[in-house]
Amino acid sequence: MAQALDIVDLLEKLALIEHEGVAFYEALALHTPNDKIKKLAVTMARVEKTHQERFEQLGRDYGKRKRKRASDSMTSQVQQYILALIDHRIFLSPDGAARAAKNISDENEAVDMAIRFEKENILLLAECREIFRGETRKLIETFIGQEKAHIRSLEKIRRQLTATS
Repeated sequence: MAQALDIVDLLEKLALIEHEGVAFYEALALHTPNDKIKKLAVTMARVEKTHQERFEQLGRDYGKRKRKRASDSMTSQVQQYILALIDHRIFLSPDGAARAAKNISDENEAVDMAIRFEKENILLLAECREIFRGETRKLIETFIGQEKAHIRSLEKIRRQLTATS
């Protein structure tokens, strides 16, 4: 039988994914010699930390209410799709994210990995947005906008790297 998706568990998973982003960007900031990438990574780590904290708080808030299953507001197929997105992401733990950042061989690889992380996050958040209503949905939409801004910033860095090589 397919795994049921509980709202509190989903919010905890979203917080963990944001924690992976924090770990990646903090490690990237420590290990990159490029000042522009370092500055951007510090900023992005701070934003991802805010997202993490908000998802943790939402999880606590939903946990205080009757635990709701996401299956009440979506089909089994959508649940399985969201679970697949979670299970097949670029980083599978905060430690793995930090290790990946430490082992990056060049600046282009760093930008590519960061863009991939952000794209995966946008895709997942876009699906999760459909589950929620009200303020939680608005918050997720805000986060999606911030993740898109991260990609634009990363693309700007990529163009600068290309111009100087």
